[in-house]
Amino acid sequence: MRRRPHTKSRKGCLPCKQRHRKCDEAYPRCASCTRLEIPCTWPSSPRPKESTSTGPEHHVSMQLQNRHFGSPDLQSSAASPPLPLDDMRLLHHWTAKTALAHGSTLASNGDRLWSIEVAEVAFEHPFLLHGLLGIAAIHKTLGDPQNDRPGLLAQADAHMSSCLGPYKKNLEQPALETSLPMFLLSSILVTYNLASAQVAEPDNPIDALLHCFRLLRGVSIVIGPHWEQLTKTTIVAQIMSNIVASEEKASAEDGQIEINEVLRLKELVAQLDTSHAEVCIRTIEDLHQVFVRTELSDHPDNAHTICMIWPAQLSETYLDLIAAEHPVAVIILAHFAVLMVRSRHAWYLKGWPKRIVNAAVRILDSTPELQKWLDWPRQHVHVTV
Repeated sequence: MRRRPHTKSRKGCLPCKQRHRKCDEAYPRCASCTRLEIPCTWPSSPRPKESTSTGPEHHVSMQLQNRHFGSPDLQSSAASPPLPLDDMRLLHHWTAKTALAHGSTLASNGDRLWSIEVAEVAFEHPFLLHGLLGIAAIHKTLGDPQNDRPGLLAQADAHMSSCLGPYKKNLEQPALETSLPMFLLSSILVTYNLASAQVAEPDNPIDALLHCFRLLRGVSIVIGPHWEQLTKTTIVAQIMSNIVASEEKASAEDGQIEINEVLRLKELVAQLDTSHAEVCIRTIEDLHQVFVRTELSDHPDNAHTICMIWPAQLSETYLDLIAAEHPVAVIILAHFAVLMVRSRHAWYLKGWPKRIVNAAVRILDSTPELQKWLDWPRQHVHVTV
């Protein structure tokens, strides 16, 4: 199936890029940011033609450009001013609330792990600290509608923009000393991108989710050579403890539990005789294995941790099939949405199961004979046609 053409904005503002929305490139404040009542920040590259507006929105934009959210190294120099009060508030929110929501079920001592030990790593690697402050701003925005939404979203954009430069550089020039903060930041970036959908609905949920999957895959490739050393660190060992335990349990129960609704997807692949059958079969088997591991987990609240194993394992070929909206790839993805439903404690996954299944229904409009393969996901996600 050929994908419908989609015109991307190459010179759009940062909020639109991060939300995967097309920007109308109206400077200093685009239509999307105006509608959402959030400040509109722009990349350092040449900007769209500036409008002559001098209204309140222009004033907000100029305030954002001049506001001191923190330099890329968060004022690490002794001669620099202290951490801005707004950033201190975000750091407090991270340690007191966001870290607990992010990691309380990742390990036996998840509260301390993310609020204290990860924060200590971030102080040594400011790009990770920017990531923590960015996700704290989004979490604070969604947690209380009485908060300063425009201000918090501006802080979130500023901090995530500051962390992306070093992040990309470390992807291109991987090193052992940055492998741990990169591993941690990958989790933060995926969480941030998923949670941002609650701020503004993505135009194309499949594209937005695919972006998160590629983030996971990219970091896993980069840190791969250092994985053995990473697993020896206290932080990674604790994060992986429940994941490893679920894998060991699944191996011990080999073949004893089957999720038939997932396994029967192999029949779909056989019927279509797709040229990518081998990739799809392997992807289905990996998804089934993750379903089994969530079933066997000693801690059901860990479902959101275990379910993210699947996207981290996806092949580039399957990711390309999703991007092309291949029917079989999309149906498999819709079954992954059922796994996300079980991750009820993951605040950043709110709304995603429905987004995925609704998108799958839309994509399969032109092939109604395949719609029946979405019955199980629709039932669990409560999507009606």
